[in-house]
Order: sequence, then C-alpha cells, then structure tokens
Amino acid sequence: QLNLLSLKRNIGLDMRLMKYDNLFNFNRSYTGIEPNIATSFEVNPELTEYTVKLREGIKWSDGVEFTSEDIKFYIDLVSREDWSGNKPAYIPATAEVLDKYTVKFKLEKPDGMFIRKLAHTDGSNIVQFPKHYCEQYLPEVNPKVRYEAKKAGFESWQQYFQTLIHD
Repeated sequence: QLNLLSLKRNIGLDMRLMKYDNLFNFNRSYTGIEPNIATSFEVNPELTEYTVKLREGIKWSDGVEFTSEDIKFYIDLVSREDWSGNKPAYIPATAEVLDKYTVKFKLEKPDGMFIRKLAHTDGSNIVQFPKHYCEQYLPEVNPKVRYEAKKAGFESWQQYFQTLIHD
C-alpha cells in the first residue's frame, strides 16, 4: 500500500511540534484533547472565558519556572498594535493571571474550539516566550532596544526581537 501523504513532509511543522510542548495535546487516536503542560481547564457557558491550570514544576531551559505570567506575557505581546509577528487564530483575547499556575483567557467572541486550537500548531507559540528573558527586548522595558536593533542592522525592534527569540 502506498501512502502518498508520507512523501510530502512539512519540516517546519515537525520542528515546531518536536521543539515545544503544548498546553493541551490530541490523544493518540485524535478523538479528543488531553492536558499536557496544562492539567485542566474550565469554561464559562458563553464559551468566552477559559480558566486553565498549569502543571507545577515545569522549567524553561535556563531553570526559571514556567508560570501563568509567561502565558499572559505572550497574549499581551501578540495583542499589541505594533506587533508584526504571527498572531494565533484565537486573538483578540486577553489573559488574566489568577495565581502562579492559573490563567484565565477572555475571548472577544465565543469559541468552542479554543482548547482544540491550543492543542494544534497555534498552541505551541504560547509556550515559546519566557517573560523573564523576552521582556528585555520590549521598548517599554528597555528604552535602548530601538537603538540596539538599528545598531545590529534591523529596521525595527520587532525584527530584532523575533530574530533573537527564535535564534
């Protein structure tokens, strides 16, 4: 039997899926969603607010703990008017830190597929931006970042940020 789908590979997608864990994953038979970095979620009846509990003890590669502050940082980042990078399908949204391991997503429109989106490729982005490292490249935190970007040969702080973060 010839499986033509295996002849065409998306190496970029493979790399994203191998490099980062999502908050949620599809189960082995792709019939449902199960927690991964997240441990659980609750949703309001209107499908506009999702409260997600994070697994404790997850650490970034430098040993700093992964918390709900990192999730909020990412949502705030991609929601900026001056953000020139990719925006996931669930934006516009906000994230509210309820405690160190609990974050509440507030969506502009009802979305019964939100957790599924977090299990898909858009879901890997949300866990790629450690706040403690990334915020040093934001103009409101580092007033010299625009100068540093120009000096390094970039047209904007956004280009500089995206190159350094994903290097």
